[in-house]
Amino acid sequence: MKKIICLFLVSFLFNCTFTQNFDKDGNIIDLSGLSYREDIIKEFAFKDNTLVFWDLNSGRKENSYVIKSYDFTYSNINNLTFLLLDNKESLLCLANEDMCILYDKNSNNPLCIGTHFTELQSFLRKENITASSELIEGKTVYGAGNLANLALSSPWVEASKGYGIGDYIIFEPNCSHLYFLNGYVSFEKPYLYTANSRVKKIKLSFLDAPDQQPMIVEIKDTPNPQKISFGFRSKGKIKMEILEVYPGEKYQDTCINGIVLKIY
Repeated sequence: MKKIICLFLVSFLFNCTFTQNFDKDGNIIDLSGLSYREDIIKEFAFKDNTLVFWDLNSGRKENSYVIKSYDFTYSNINNLTFLLLDNKESLLCLANEDMCILYDKNSNNPLCIGTHFTELQSFLRKENITASSELIEGKTVYGAGNLANLALSSPWVEASKGYGIGDYIIFEPNCSHLYFLNGYVSFEKPYLYTANSRVKKIKLSFLDAPDQQPMIVEIKDTPNPQKISFGFRSKGKIKMEILEVYPGEKYQDTCINGIVLKIY
């Protein structure tokens, strides 16, 4: 991977915001009171450092349909939040006020994905994403298609010299908002988040809507989902260009973990 040099850029920006459950940098400080819906009948919620899962099909009415309940404590490692459960297991938690994604150590795919809204959300289509460059290491391709899922250890990584300033992806969403997940996220190797570079500032250009002005968006240095609202529903191609990064402690490679779409 590429070694480190210094880089400083200054420009006007658009700020992402978080509720009182998250600090100014978007890191989780408290999930109490947040509830997420997995689907029509399954939900999970955080209440006073207890994680509760319930299922209207599998649970019993006399137990309020609760099927699992765990007390937990927080552990923050390299900007990643882990929930240490009372059964000695742990979960990696990527969350904001709208969305929560939980992983266990047994799979790179999410254990569950929940939101607190009922509006439709979806993923990008792998075949509709292109990139200016893609890092290849041995048999591993960190391609732009990785942004179409939320699997761990499979970000898009640019392959240009330096930090990838000016590198971009082009994708075709059908949404009014998107959730941006920053960095290289790994359950077993959380140090890879800060070892690699993360996006700090991006430019969004609406290629099929020339009357729409490009957006300059500042991204927090957190792996948690960050909401970006367009102010209109975009059905055409969007170019997302890297303008500035948080330099990695070991590698210059700039990584993006994933993108989730919210239509309304």
